[in-house]
Amino acid sequence: MSFSIGSSQTHMGPRSAIEEYGSEGRGGPLFNLQVILRGLAFLRPYPRYMIGAFLFMLVESGFTLLIPYLFKVAIDDHITSGNLAGLNRIALLMAVSFTGLFLASAGVRAHALLIGSSRAGPWTGWKSLPAS
Repeated sequence: MSFSIGSSQTHMGPRSAIEEYGSEGRGGPLFNLQVILRGLAFLRPYPRYMIGAFLFMLVESGFTLLIPYLFKVAIDDHITSGNLAGLNRIALLMAVSFTGLFLASAGVRAHALLIGSSRAGPWTGWKSLPAS
């Protein structure tokens, strides 16, 4: 008994579908500097929000890297040796780290919402306009 996803023909499975997605006759570079610069022009009026979001993102990345390290320290140094005081200290640091990660993530999202709501301008009430 065998089980297969997709056809048994070559280039017919999920992997080839993912690899070939969007490649029908489209060529060209994957990175286009012109497109990036045109997109960044929309953010030019909001440097404070962008800097704030970037700083929150750095803090978020730091907490994301710190949490697994604290797990490693807890297991390798404190659980194996039976050091309950050290394990309590690590547990407190983990709680602070998870709280910091939550707050940093909220900061990134808040800055993104501020940029989005500032860009909305006169179009904020478009949903209330009549359909006809």
